[in-house]
Formats: sequence, C-alpha cells, structure tokens
Amino acid sequence: MNLRTIILENRKLRVCVVPECGSKVLEFIYKPSDRDFLYHNPRMELRAPVYDQYADNWWNGGIDETLPSCIGGEYKGDSIPDFGELYSLPWSWRIQEDACEEVTLHLWRTTIVAPLRVDKWLTMRQKDPALFVKHKITNLSKSKYKFLWGIHPSFDVNPDFRIDTPAEKVVIVYSKPDDRLGKPGSSYLWPYAQNKSGEREDMRLVKDQSSNTNDFQYATDLKEGWVAITDTRRREGFGMAFSNKVFRSLYMWFVYGGYRSLNFCVVEPWNGYPPSLSEAEKSGICSELEPGESLSSDLMMFVYTGFSRVNRIDNSGAEGEL
Repeated sequence: MNLRTIILENRKLRVCVVPECGSKVLEFIYKPSDRDFLYHNPRMELRAPVYDQYADNWWNGGIDETLPSCIGGEYKGDSIPDFGELYSLPWSWRIQEDACEEVTLHLWRTTIVAPLRVDKWLTMRQKDPALFVKHKITNLSKSKYKFLWGIHPSFDVNPDFRIDTPAEKVVIVYSKPDDRLGKPGSSYLWPYAQNKSGEREDMRLVKDQSSNTNDFQYATDLKEGWVAITDTRRREGFGMAFSNKVFRSLYMWFVYGGYRSLNFCVVEPWNGYPPSLSEAEKSGICSELEPGESLSSDLMMFVYTGFSRVNRIDNSGAEGEL
C-alpha cells in the first residue's frame, strides 16, 4: 500500500507522520543512537485502518489520536467505533512553516459521528530533540457535546525500562490472567500493586515477555502532567509533558506477553475516565464544548539522556537521577 509519509527532521530527531493513517506518528527516532522509541507490531505491516472495524486487528503501533471515546459502543443513539474515530480516518495537511530555525506541519480532520473538528500543529525546532504539539478541538454542532480525547503513544520496551509519572490512585479495567492485580474497578496507589499471591509489584518496572501478563488501568489523580519511559541501561528515554488540567487521567496498558504474544506498553494522557464515553459522562469526568466552542492544549514529546530514572518533567526538559 502506498502511503504518503511526512518527515520532520533536525540534527537530533526524525519524526515520521502518516496523514492517511489517522495522522499517526509512525517513528520517533533519536538520531545520535539511531533509536526509534515507538512500538511496531512485528506481525503487522503499516496499512490504512478500516473505519468501524475492531482496532486491534488494524493498529500496528506508533502514536495515535483517539476521540470521542476509547472503548467503542452506543452513545446517544449512535455507534462509536472501538478506539474512536480519528485513528482510522485520513487527515488533511499542509506545511505551515518551513524555515531553517523551525518547521510546522498543520493537520486537521472532522469526525463522522461526533460533530467535532480537530486541528493539530506539529513543530520542530533546529536544535531541540523535541516535538511541540498544539491541538484545537472545535464543536461544529448547535448543541453541547461531550467527549473523551486521548493521545495514544506505544513504546518498544524490555526489562531495562522503567515508567515514571506522578500518578496516585490507579483503577483497574482488567488485569490478566485471572484478575491478577484485582477485580475490575478495584484500585491501588501508584506505583505498588499487590498480586493474587500477595506479592507487591512495582508497576514502574517493565516485565519480561515471558511474564505473560496484560494489564489495563487508568490513573485518576495526576499531581503534574508528565510521563517518562526510560532505558535504565542506556540512560536515554522518551518524555512527554502536558497540561493536567486538560489531560486529567493517564491510561496505562502494559502488555508483557499476555496478549497475542506481543510485548509493549502504552502510557496515554486522557481528558477523562472511565474509558467509555457513556460511563465517563455519568462520572462527569470528560470534556464538554458549547456550540462553536474550542478546546486548545499544548504538549511536548522529547528525548532525554543521562538518567536512569526521572523525577520530574516540565517544558524545559527532564530532571532525574543517574
């Protein structure tokens, strides 16, 4: 399949975007070590997803956009696709800025079920190993509309990696096999969960694929808006900084061999919870826009080096320990 790829590149970073695949960020490569931090399903080639099909049979990794729900289902008489609408639709795009000091790619898309338009600007500067992302979501309808919205990055990990984020309460959606960390809806305080054997598990530490586990959960309280995925052996990692006033939750999907024999982790900022829009509306934890109103937000994705663990991230970079 011939899919157009747009490459944003400077001395330290190369980012590949595929507009026809939901504006997916396909690669996030740190050039000094020639490393792509993103996960790619080893048994699935890149292909344009088919709208309203089961997402896991089409999703092959990278960074995706998810809206107006994570889990599909009926909402106000309409059927919302699994994994939302954005990831499976082609986006329009144009190069907005093309200069030596800075380049900006503008992408946009309207959704089919949800009366929303999403605009996204990806900016790369000459010297920074960072991608600066600005979003604007606009309600095109003549009535209020509620929605869930998430940024869905997937990472290629192994037991050398750790995950740091200032989460607190974490709610379990499922934990396999056999509700190993607790029944759906139960919770624990990040980062320590207790398994069925009574052992304490540090959820920051990535397991080996032979662990055969599959855990999906979400953090409901974020003291600050950031997450870090660090290779502790090579002391380099992927960081993301975002507004915790917009993204009030962090969904975490840790697959260490326990789903289709795959191995990856997904750590994704979301504007609400639980991951079904109908349930999030009941909880009141989602976004709502008046007719014509827009929601704007900025986030930063970047590569850092020199740390084996991260203590904090802000717009100036990461702070951590050797």
